[in-house]
Amino acid sequence: ASELEPTVGDVVKSSKDVRVAMLRQEFVDELVPDRTLREEFMSVFEVENKILEDLRAAETELETTPPEESDKMQEIRDRMQLLQNKAEDKGVYTLTSRVKKVMDLMGFMTEESEDLIASFSGGWKMRIGLGKVLLNDPNVLLLGKSHESATDITNVTQTNPRITWISRASSGSKPSFVNKTFQW
Repeated sequence: ASELEPTVGDVVKSSKDVRVAMLRQEFVDELVPDRTLREEFMSVFEVENKILEDLRAAETELETTPPEESDKMQEIRDRMQLLQNKAEDKGVYTLTSRVKKVMDLMGFMTEESEDLIASFSGGWKMRIGLGKVLLNDPNVLLLGKSHESATDITNVTQTNPRITWISRASSGSKPSFVNKTFQW
């Protein structure tokens, strides 16, 4: 896909809390076929998953450290406290409920959470891609025309924060841009 160059106007970021997300046409190539649906959605949270992984590793290290190595045990406890603080700051203990909410929003059944990505059709993979983008909590969402037509936007309108979505639509041979706002 080629990029369009602006011919007129300016790009203005109106607020410091603008969070822009884009569902790229090639996102399907980034899905991991042997992940479960839940794992694929959870993969969005790389930093948070790393914190949890480090916390589990520290817990294991603490369990296997001999009691006579009290200095080392204290160092591990201190590291665990820092990781715990990071985990709380990043909201890692709410990730599962966030994923469940997005799965529901995209029309997935709870029992599908353990189904492999490879088992979903193209339309459902489109919903997986949109769900992953929404987990990043954007307030501006950029969609290609094929995403707009394949996505059931009415499902997304059922929750709260305001999102502006911009879709490239073609009119004749010249592209135009459509700006739509909905609640998600």
